[in-house]
Amino acid sequence: MMSAKNKGLLSTLKKKQNRMQLARAIVQLLCLILTPAIFSQALSGVKSFCTAVSARQFLGFTTPMVTAIALLIFTFLFGRFFCGWICAFGAYTELIHALFAPLRKRLCKNKPLSAPPWAVNLKYGILTAILLMCLLGIEQYLSGKDPWECFALLVGRNPSLIPPIAGVLFALVTIGSIFYNRFYCRFFCPLGALFALVDRAPLFSIRKPRDVCGKCRLCSMKCPMGIELYAMDEVQNGECIKCMQCTAHCPRSNNHLSLCGIRLRHLPITFGAAAALLLFCISTTGVFSSGAAQTSAAASYTDGTYTGSGAGYNGILTVEVTVSGGKITEIEITDTSDDTAFLNNASAGVIPAVLAQQSTAVDTVSGATFSSNGILSAVDDALSKAQ
Repeated sequence: MMSAKNKGLLSTLKKKQNRMQLARAIVQLLCLILTPAIFSQALSGVKSFCTAVSARQFLGFTTPMVTAIALLIFTFLFGRFFCGWICAFGAYTELIHALFAPLRKRLCKNKPLSAPPWAVNLKYGILTAILLMCLLGIEQYLSGKDPWECFALLVGRNPSLIPPIAGVLFALVTIGSIFYNRFYCRFFCPLGALFALVDRAPLFSIRKPRDVCGKCRLCSMKCPMGIELYAMDEVQNGECIKCMQCTAHCPRSNNHLSLCGIRLRHLPITFGAAAALLLFCISTTGVFSSGAAQTSAAASYTDGTYTGSGAGYNGILTVEVTVSGGKITEIEITDTSDDTAFLNNASAGVIPAVLAQQSTAVDTVSGATFSSNGILSAVDDALSKAQ
């Protein structure tokens, strides 16, 4: 029989777990709805910066670059809250792992799977390969080979635009997530690798003095990143995504969030940090914008062919605009690093609208906002030379 004291402790623990899980689920659901492509945008910013530096054609900071830089600074100061609370792709893999728990238990005979220690280093190899390709100017070969690109198109309800290789990789990630929690995050995520490199001594950390620990090892068993927390007094591991599962499941409340060694109430602080980061991500993706940021009204232009540039999703996008009889008659994209699927979706909606309205004050295409704005900015730039 369980004593009244133990029953009370168990009830308190379950309430703490439920509060944390509910708070995190709310934030993750909002991110899935409002900023499903923020992960891809941040990685695009890293690639664009490397490509621009390599080509010595740095023309300013694009929105993806700003997003990447801001997230890197936030991670350096506070840890990988983005991965644990904001990243919709990470939330998707975690959801798959939870939904298929009964199947996993049957197939694995209720025994937890363990990955070889070297597997967590695969993502650093992928990050290195991507950065090298950008620096060598061959980043175009990466187009259509990203599982997160498939995820963004599915969330944006554009499955017909999914590249075959990206679709296959996404399916493999989904299958792997059934057996390993945070499968992609732990082993293959290049952005996670970059964050892990800068998350070495954040202001926020998880502390758990081992001298008051029991022998349950619940913190290690509940960690989605597979960190052996039982062997640590303080989590200084770059793999920690600040999901707070270890603090929520500790029966002794020994695991706790710490700010420079000072114990904090982890739920309000964590929820506040995640909410602040979510608001930033929303502001950089233009979720609440119903149209483009372009304001050029219909006007009469000098006949000729003009070239203009704008900031697309993966860097600078160039167009040629033909004016005949004082009107815009043709728009052609001549140079871009944007992914083909997103670019085609954007150009199919934006270019006919500009030609019809003789103005860049048109709506962007949902699911391809950055490519849409890049096209409109480039057209505006070209038209400024025709006046």
